[in-house]
Amino acid sequence: THTITFSNVLGFTTPAYQITTVTAHQTATATGNYPAAIANAGSLQVFISPFAAVGAGAQWQVDDGPFQTNGAIVAGLSIGAHTLSFNTNSEWATSAAQMVVITNGQTTLGLGTYVMPNYTVTLSASPVSGGTVGGGGTFTAGSLLTVTATANPDYVFANWTQDGIVASTSTNDTFIIESNQTLVANFLPTYTLAVSASPAQSGTATGGGTNFPAGSSQTVTATANSGFEFIGWAGQATGTNNPLTVTMNTNLHVTAYFAASGSMTLTVITTGSGTVSPNLNGKPLKKG
Repeated sequence: THTITFSNVLGFTTPAYQITTVTAHQTATATGNYPAAIANAGSLQVFISPFAAVGAGAQWQVDDGPFQTNGAIVAGLSIGAHTLSFNTNSEWATSAAQMVVITNGQTTLGLGTYVMPNYTVTLSASPVSGGTVGGGGTFTAGSLLTVTATANPDYVFANWTQDGIVASTSTNDTFIIESNQTLVANFLPTYTLAVSASPAQSGTATGGGTNFPAGSSQTVTATANSGFEFIGWAGQATGTNNPLTVTMNTNLHVTAYFAASGSMTLTVITTGSGTVSPNLNGKPLKKG
């Protein structure tokens, strides 16, 4: 591609520059029209900066006339005040309109400056007690921003969401600012899973721990020692599945019960009101 420019000729309006593509072994043509200038009039030439805005399509016009490219000259303007304005651009903040004064027989220079727009990044934590966030504010478009989320005790970071859609699962998220954004750092409460074996010498229970996120699934496993067998779970879990999966929506204490190999379990059935003491219902009993 090549740029064609035209010289100024007294008494005529200079055409705007043109971009022409030249192809091998072919002749490219371009035409520049010089309309006659009006007597008792002047011209206006306008330059736009920065060049990146020009490349993005920034243009100007005088008195709501046709849009002109950077550096173009409009001749035949009546003497006096005229309005110079600029087109809008999705990538740049538009230069403000301004008043220019045309002098007889002279070319008045105008300048339009586009700037990168500013965008606001708003951050919040959900729930508020779950943790803290940092990095929000107002920044120039195209800036690189890092936002941070820090969980409070008894909480764990889950994700960043925007309009309810997960945007990132990283506590430190870096992105390019291209628009106003509202980001929410979501935190989940954490719970403790305590496990134990009964009798203590009969076996072991594993899988317990702390800081398990709410709603997460954890697996506990019972392992019997020699001479014992696993007979079931008690506490805040039931059944005989081994391993056993539990859902963490509160602090849990789960006990794995073992009995001597070949032992029996006592089942107590009551009728009417009253209590049984000691309550051995469901507890393993050794033979004899």
